[in-house]
Parts: sequence; C-alpha cells; structure tokens
Amino acid sequence: MSAQHEPDAPPGSIQDKDFVISELVSALSHLKEQHESLVATFKPGLEEMKQAFWRSNSENEQLRAALRIVRKERDDLQKGIDRMSTFAKILGPVTGPIYEVPDLLTADAKTLATGLRNGEFTSVSLALKCWSFIQDSDKYLHAMLSIVPFDQLRQRAEALDKERKEGKVRGALHGIPIVIKDNIATVRELGMETTCGSWALDGMTPTSNADIVDKLIEAGLIIIGKTNMSEWAYYRSNDLPSGWSGKGGQCQSAYVRGGIDPEDSNNGHSNPSGSSTGSAVAVSAGYAPFSIGTETDGSLVSPASRAALYTIKPSIGRVSQSGIIPISHNMDSAGPMAKTPYDLAALLDVIAGTNEFATLGGSWDELSIATIDFKKWWPGEDYLKPVESATKQMHAEIQATYDKMEELAKKYVGDVPLLPPSECFMLDGKDSEGVIMMADFKRDLNKYLESAENSKVHSLKDLIEFNKAHPGLEMPPGYNDQGLLIDAEESDISPKDYEKNLSHLRQVTCDDGLDRIFKEYDVDVIVGSSDTAITAYASGSGYPVGNVPLGYLDFNGRPFGLAVLAAKDQEAKILKFMNAWEGTFGPRKAPPLLQ
Repeated sequence: MSAQHEPDAPPGSIQDKDFVISELVSALSHLKEQHESLVATFKPGLEEMKQAFWRSNSENEQLRAALRIVRKERDDLQKGIDRMSTFAKILGPVTGPIYEVPDLLTADAKTLATGLRNGEFTSVSLALKCWSFIQDSDKYLHAMLSIVPFDQLRQRAEALDKERKEGKVRGALHGIPIVIKDNIATVRELGMETTCGSWALDGMTPTSNADIVDKLIEAGLIIIGKTNMSEWAYYRSNDLPSGWSGKGGQCQSAYVRGGIDPEDSNNGHSNPSGSSTGSAVAVSAGYAPFSIGTETDGSLVSPASRAALYTIKPSIGRVSQSGIIPISHNMDSAGPMAKTPYDLAALLDVIAGTNEFATLGGSWDELSIATIDFKKWWPGEDYLKPVESATKQMHAEIQATYDKMEELAKKYVGDVPLLPPSECFMLDGKDSEGVIMMADFKRDLNKYLESAENSKVHSLKDLIEFNKAHPGLEMPPGYNDQGLLIDAEESDISPKDYEKNLSHLRQVTCDDGLDRIFKEYDVDVIVGSSDTAITAYASGSGYPVGNVPLGYLDFNGRPFGLAVLAAKDQEAKILKFMNAWEGTFGPRKAPPLLQ
C-alpha cells in the first residue's frame, strides 16, 4: 500500500463479538450530541425563520447568521451520520461488549498490556483503534508509508486474542501494536512495502523479513505499518528537509503549531527531524505505543527528542542489522522509541533477544554523571536556524536540569573536556566520520540492491539515474538535489586510506574521547543536549546513546531533550538513568494539538 491512507473496502459483516472499537462509541456520541443540539436549539423556530427570510428578501443579517448556524449544525449532524454509517458497515451486526480502549495519546505499552491481561479490552479493539487514529490524522502528519490492510490486521489481532484465551501468551508485549521504519524489510505477505521512502524501490519484494521483524512477530507484537522517513535515511542530500521522502512527502510534528516553516533551516525548530521521523511522530500521535527506527548518526535521538520520547541506539552489533537497508555497517543500528523507559527496555529485550533490560530499576544515588558544556557544542545556524527566545529557554532549562542532577546524583562532573567533532574528527582536511560513512554507503547499498527482488534499481548508479528519469516522483521543485548519492557514487578510497580514517575515528571517539572520560572521571554516563552533535561520538565509537524528554518550546510547542551516552554494551546504565529521570521529572506530555 502506498503513502495514500484511504480505508480499505469494508470487509463485510464481522462475526466475532469481541470486535467493537471505541470509535463507534465516539461516533454515536458525536451524533447524539449534534442531534440534541440541533433539536433543542433550532427546531421550534426553524420553519418560521425560513419562511420569514424568504418572505422578506431583506438584508436581515441576524436572520441570515442564524440560518447559517442551522446549516452548519445540519452539516455537522450529517458528518456524524456518515461517520457512524462507515463504522456500521465495517462492524456489521454486533452483539458483543463495547470495550473502552485507553487514550492512545497517553497510554503506554505497559498500561495496554495490563488492560489486555485483565480482559478490559482485546487486541482486536486496540489494533483497530490504532488503525483508526492513522486514518484520522495521517493526511496531515504523513508519518506512515504503508499500512497493513484492515482485514489482515484484524485477523492477526484476532489470532493473538485467541492465543491469550487459550493461555498461550508469548511474552509481556503479546498483542501490542507497533510501527516500524520503512528501511526494515518485510515480506509482501505481511501487507507492507519496503521502500526506504523512495519510488525506486516501489514494488521491491524482500524474500525474507529483517531479523528484528521475525523477533517482533515471535514476541506477539502486531506490526500495523511502516513509517515515513528522510529518504535513504537522510543519505540523499544535505539540502533536503528532514522527514521528507519522495514516497511519503513531508512528515510533520504532532507538536509544532503551524507545521514546518518554509523559511526554517532543514533541521530547524519547526522540523520533526530525522531520519526516523515517522517512527517518532507516529508514537507521539497515538498510532502505536512504541516503534522501531534506525540510526547511523542522530536518526533515533534527534526525532525522538522532538517528539518527547525515550529512545536508545544500542551498541553496534547488539541488534541484528540483517534485512535493514544500510548506510554503514560500522555505524548503523536499529533501536526502539517509546513513551516510557519501561516500554523502551521491554522492546529492546525483544529485538536484542535478551531478558535483562525490562527488569532494571534506577535511582540517582547509584549514578555517576558527567555533562558537556552545551553552549560550546551548540549547533550552527545552517543546522538549527536560531530563534532567540527558543535558545534562551533551552539553555535555561538545560542548565537547571544539570543543577538538579548535580544535587541528586551519586557523583556529578560538569563540563568534561570532550571536544566537539568539528575540532577532532578531521584528518587530512576531511571529516573522518563522513569519509567512512560514504565509503560504507556505496559498498553496503550496492550489495543490498544487487540481490533485491523485483527492484527497479540494482546499484547506486541505477538509483541516481532513476531519480533523474522520474523528477515528478523523486525530484520535484525544491526537492531536486541528490548530492550525497552522486558524491558516494563518484567516491573512490583505497583500502589504506579507509583503514587510516577508521583508525582515526576510533581513536578520537573511543581512546581519546569517551573511554578517557569514563575512566578519568569514573562516571557511568555522559549527558548533553540532543540538538548538538554528541551522537557523532556514538556513531564513531559504536557505543550506545539515548534520549530523554526535557521541555517544550514556548514559541511553537516543539519538544527538546537530552542525549545520554554510555560505554560499549552498557545500555543498562542508560536505561537506569532513564528510570531515575522519569521518577524525578515525571511523564512526558502528549501533543496538545491532537488532544
């Protein structure tokens, strides 16, 4: 299914008694309210008003205004009738109970799992309420690229409800919906495409699921769709706005009033960031309680921070990358996004094949924390177009948070001497991270495309030519750059220079960077603003990094957060920090625009 999200043809009468989603309740309530309002307010004098209006043919503006209100109420009533009719067709004859599914904007996976376990609602009613949320909101948000067909989604949820009834619960997340990024392969039988946001891969048919998809299915999760993303995980051009793809269009934040400002920078305050844009926006909008995205450098942390979510990019190798469209085997990892640390940890356990993270606690008195000087690291205006009030607010709230952590933590070290990447990543006049990323992209993507079934392109060169040949799809006005693709295709690096750059990158990020700070200052985590380039250290080292939600900009509603780094394979320390954080700073806020 493409980026258009019109509902599938109603599947006809549905016989299971469990299948009553709360949208019907909402539709009936809406209809009742509109009907009562119309009758009580306007019926007694409606005929007299109409007759007087047509008899007088005068400029009676008060009467005209009253009649306009009547007509609006009539139109609203008709909308309610139409909405109810649609759901009646979908539901068919229903004799079962009506389930009240929790508010999806605020409900986390743990709460939903408890409700399922207690029989308060079913996976069918939950999954189809998520499906309904997508239909209601995604014509504006553009967070989804593929949605599982209605009837197929119902059948999957129904099967998991049956298993639960029979006592065959697969795990803590049995029957919970999830969305995943569109660079993660799924076989066609699952009802979704795998396109990386590009029309060049439209129709491609992976022969197997990505390893993590099989893990999600085995754990009993319900994959309801694929999320929009910065096309090719933002390795097409540095001059395109984050969250845009040819296939899905521009993804919008569920928080930012007015949407993306056309005068903003490509990753400015109005932008939801990327490249895992839809994975973040979808969770914030209630499409699913959590999601899977991917990160090479910042692609989980940055969009999660702008959707007020928790996320973690695991250590490289912790989670299988098999079946995920690559940028760099040295830097890529899939990772979860969620509304709470528990949900994040439980989902990480699933995709990593572990059973250790969801049971973690976490308190300040067991944490040793270092922070970077966020002002020295603050991004330039090409990346983040400055808004004075926003900068002041972010600086003030970050500093206040640093002060609070200093008060609470077992140990606190401020302004540790970790150099910004621009001051240490350079080698022979080039950014060593960028050199390795480009070399890996050319090789890794060509390898992936060579074996792609039913693909229109089988190499990076083919991809570039496809975009040129289909400007209406891939290169519309304002979105016609593919400079990174061309640079990668034309690049040629010797094995010696590759190893030289990789060695330098590891030296500055590990030996002289993170490892030195962890050892010299004896700290568990390093914390800094998620708007800075701190994620480049995770990219270069292969170490884990996460995000915690912090605040919301007064001027446009955009959330912002803090990034948290730990040593290799020390995801548990980041998760403990998150648990302590949530206990002190409280739950995240849902998007006011959708409430």
